Amino acid sequence: FWLKSSQVHFLAGRMATWYGSAEGSKPLPNSGWLRAFAVGCSNFSIQYNYQCASIAMAIMATHGDRHVSDPAAADFPAAPWVHKTLLAVVFAGSVAGMLFMGFLGDFIGHRRALLLTKALVVLGAFLCILLPAEASHDFWTHLALWRFIIGVGLGG
Repeated sequence: FWLKSSQVHFLAGRMATWYGSAEGSKPLPNSGWLRAFAVGCSNFSIQYNYQCASIAMAIMATHGDRHVSDPAAADFPAAPWVHKTLLAVVFAGSVAGMLFMGFLGDFIGHRRALLLTKALVVLGAFLCILLPAEASHDFWTHLALWRFIIGVGLGG
């Protein structure tokens, strides 16, 4: 598709340059360690979330905190699609977040996009908390959807 010159100027004015943000703010003096710490915390939170999902699935497959060989006897009996899907949906959400939030950061500013990604993580986690205590098809479907939202926030 072709853009008119006025549209190109508008987009160029709104998008970030290759060397920084469109927000035009100056970095804090001696903030290199703070940025490195923020990146480290972000990577830790992503890996922590992935590992917590695996541990939670293992705990949910028990009965009275004891391993059961029959999945139907577990405290949260799961459909056959649940185990692999719940782990994969976070990765799919992360990819969607990586693809979408970078462009969004160019248009609304990187700080706002970062706040939005963190808000999505909190929203997804809060919605997971509000799930009912009984395992049903709706429980697993909603859990997968909320985990996808968490993944979008983590990937962004």
